[in-house]
Amino acid sequence: AMDAGGLPLPRTDGMTDLLQGADSERRARYVSDVVPALRRAAPWVSSEGDFPGSVQLLFDFVTISEDSQVGTVREVRDASLRHVQDWKWTDHVEIVSSTRHDCAGAGVDENSSIARTLHISLDAPSFLERQSRYSLLDRLAIESGTPV
Repeated sequence: AMDAGGLPLPRTDGMTDLLQGADSERRARYVSDVVPALRRAAPWVSSEGDFPGSVQLLFDFVTISEDSQVGTVREVRDASLRHVQDWKWTDHVEIVSSTRHDCAGAGVDENSSIARTLHISLDAPSFLERQSRYSLLDRLAIESGTPV
């Protein structure tokens, strides 16, 4: 990759550390796994040394933090668990249908190890702005821990 002036982009600090062996475990993985895979995929690449000189690796960067990727989901999970911890579950679960199976090894269900299949309706806290296909999470409800 080149900059606006046509010069190769400089290596990131992380890539420089990798090439100089600052993180020997990570470097060993590149030398044993990544570089051989690159050479198999592109045999025309220079094969001198541990790192091919004619290849510029540009994937040593962070694209998203763990918090921005799963933080909101964890907040909803935690708020939901706090909300239901004192529930009397028999007030929030209803059996919709029940199918009994024969586990004794005879008849239609001879390979089944399931005695009964239950289909239930379960109340669950909602943190959605509205109940529709295009719902969004209600940020204030999540922050307060109070379902909508």
